[in-house]
Amino acid sequence: MINYFDLGMNLKNALATPRLSQRNTESTLVETGYTLTAEANFLASRGHHWSEDSYEIGAASPLSFGPNGYITAVSEPVRHGVGSALVQSHSPFNNLLSKSL
Repeated sequence: MINYFDLGMNLKNALATPRLSQRNTESTLVETGYTLTAEANFLASRGHHWSEDSYEIGAASPLSFGPNGYITAVSEPVRHGVGSALVQSHSPFNNLLSKSL
């Protein structure tokens, strides 16, 4: 989610980016492809070590609440083989809230 919040990627691209997970061990568990990124090269130059023993690290299905009141749902594009996200209503979230009160 750092890619989304801090680096300005959209949710789809942020989810597709290879992940890493540090578990207080000597090396950091990374998904295939992470070691080819600029971030990995930067961290490796400062002494970080990688272990590519994992096919995937977790899965996510985030929601984004836009300033216009609309909700965007995104599903994993590469992990677990497939994912889906469905829009239940085309109404802005703020309108849905006011109708339920």
